[in-house]
Amino acid sequence: LNQLLVIIFTVIILGISVEEGFAEETIQVEIKYTNGDIADFNAMKIIVYQNFDEIPFIEKKLSSNPDSITIDANNRYKIEVYANGMYSDVGYIQPNNKLDKIDITIPLSGGVNFEVYYKDGKTPIKNAKVVLKSNNNEIWGDALTNDQGETRRFWLQSTTQQGDHYTADVYLGELFLKSHFPITLSPGIAFTEKITTNVPKVIDELISINLFDGSKKITSKNGNYKIILNHIGTKEKISSNLDFRGNAYFSNVKSGSYDVKIESSSIGENILWPQRIINMIGDSNQFNIFKDTEKNINAENPILNCNCISFRLDDVQDYWLSDTQIRIIDLFEEKNIPLSVGVIGNAIGQDDEITTKIKENLDADNIEIVNHSWDNNVLVGIDSKIQKEKILKTNKKIFDVFGVTPTAFIPPQNLYDENTIRILIQNDFSHLIGHVEENIDIFSINNYFYNVPATSETALLADDSNWELNDNTVILEKTIQSLSENGYAIIMLHPQEFSLDSSGKYGEPNEETLSSLSLLLDSITQLDSNLVKISNVKPNESISSKNSEENPIEKTDDEIDSCNCIAFRLDDVQDYWLNDVQIKIIKTFLDKNTPLTVGILANAFGNDQKLTNFVKENIIENGGKIEVATKGIGLTPFTNLNKNEQNQNLKESLDLIEEKLDTRSKIFIPPDNKFNSDTYEILEENKITHISTSLIAGETPPFEFQNQKIYRFP
Repeated sequence: LNQLLVIIFTVIILGISVEEGFAEETIQVEIKYTNGDIADFNAMKIIVYQNFDEIPFIEKKLSSNPDSITIDANNRYKIEVYANGMYSDVGYIQPNNKLDKIDITIPLSGGVNFEVYYKDGKTPIKNAKVVLKSNNNEIWGDALTNDQGETRRFWLQSTTQQGDHYTADVYLGELFLKSHFPITLSPGIAFTEKITTNVPKVIDELISINLFDGSKKITSKNGNYKIILNHIGTKEKISSNLDFRGNAYFSNVKSGSYDVKIESSSIGENILWPQRIINMIGDSNQFNIFKDTEKNINAENPILNCNCISFRLDDVQDYWLSDTQIRIIDLFEEKNIPLSVGVIGNAIGQDDEITTKIKENLDADNIEIVNHSWDNNVLVGIDSKIQKEKILKTNKKIFDVFGVTPTAFIPPQNLYDENTIRILIQNDFSHLIGHVEENIDIFSINNYFYNVPATSETALLADDSNWELNDNTVILEKTIQSLSENGYAIIMLHPQEFSLDSSGKYGEPNEETLSSLSLLLDSITQLDSNLVKISNVKPNESISSKNSEENPIEKTDDEIDSCNCIAFRLDDVQDYWLNDVQIKIIKTFLDKNTPLTVGILANAFGNDQKLTNFVKENIIENGGKIEVATKGIGLTPFTNLNKNEQNQNLKESLDLIEEKLDTRSKIFIPPDNKFNSDTYEILEENKITHISTSLIAGETPPFEFQNQKIYRFP
């Protein structure tokens, strides 16, 4: 009996302790300035620690003020407040306090504007761009200087913790001038910070530019050569002819970045001179430009014939807009579209959330990692040893974190020079990806190194750090144009574009812009092109050899008959997805009394009664004009499945369609228009009479019109 009482007593005690151990409660957190005003929550987050743990219990960006958190009432909590990346203050919740709300007071913001000067400290720099960042390298705003060298005033959280400071990066056009720090702000106080750069307004020394063909210096004896410098900021042009010593001299040159163009009497030779950007700021007065004699140049046909489209996501890094980065990666995964992510070496490896997401998608072969340099500073104009160090350090960091070594490189701000190309080739890189806006050069060197700039983008960076989103129609037009002219297309994305709120500030993922991206991806998949990772943007092997490997179909020399006929096929018919549009398309064919074959995604069809009934009423078996084809189960290409998996997939899709429409299809449209010899062998077993893919997918004539068990009509 005593033992029984002990057992019962123990159970009761345990029940009480369990109940007490999970006393969940929601508490409002309101943050005010010391003057009593409610603080602006847009650039604010809180980090909550439980008891004396050093690992955060909650880390939350505020979506309102006050905002709420859910905690266990039996524990002690410390709530740290951060605004603009700066520590602001702290509040505490003691165990069993029975609080509904906690108020935390933080210091007022401080104000700063900047005056930017040339090297003499007196001459103001007009149109210099000042970018203000916090300790964690997050950008909180930028501004251009006026003709007095002055920027607008920034109001940001004051710096109260030792070591906290802001940094101002100064640019003139794309040219980085100076990083000015530390900048500390006092509560409620506004002041002006003077920044003197090391750049003269006008370079006093004579500047010389030399041209080389390999190791041979070119002079006027080799022909007439003119070197034209186009100032990127002002668009002013200056030029000089190469003299008999091989020098082109320039005097009284304004500091800045110059686009260099070389003209000779030979049009063919002009193509061989690379586009070059030179930074002239007085630190170097002699520049050498080398002619590239190894380019594959074809003025009439695209260099690349892969008929492929690739997406690149730039600026992937720890913590910064990580929710948005993950949403973008997830979106590509859901739609089974390859994605190349440009990773910044010095900003990756600490954020478990983003690194885990990348590792998962690497394992699933959904993405590839591209080297995006060590930081976001341009490589043009810096010593080649520093360039090499940044590129190779990034590759090592990526290997240490992810176990892969990138072979493709995205230069910061899409700018590079011939040193960049040499470093990449010497270190076994295969691809350099800039952007056609910065460098329109598209070429390959000895068929193992490819310069393939991005050809379009989902958004453009405006002057004030806001992003101007491109319309999907414009992106599609540019993509189709590049496919036609260059044989490939690369679309550039940034996380910032998909994180802007209505006030133009970076925050949580923007559902509207992500939805627009989703629609763009749907449209891109409808193009008759291959979707590939950037490392696969290269010339294809001949289509005929590819076809002989995947589709070993016996060729004959017999004369080919012709049905002299045209057929229409509508792919990816499915429930709920643009069903009114699908119905309208089908109805257009019915109204014109024109037959139509609809390719149905079997596992995504049959629950939408409106679409299902419309198709069923108009199929040929019921006296209509619609013929039904199966596109299988899911979107996985059959070339990724073994023979048994292909057979099961096809049979199940036919069964599902027959169950919904009371007709069994005899036509197969393979997912992604891909099939192989295993596919061909299972068609007869499933009583398929016709398979329809695409000429782009590798199908080649002849196409037989009689005496065949299986007919191929791409």
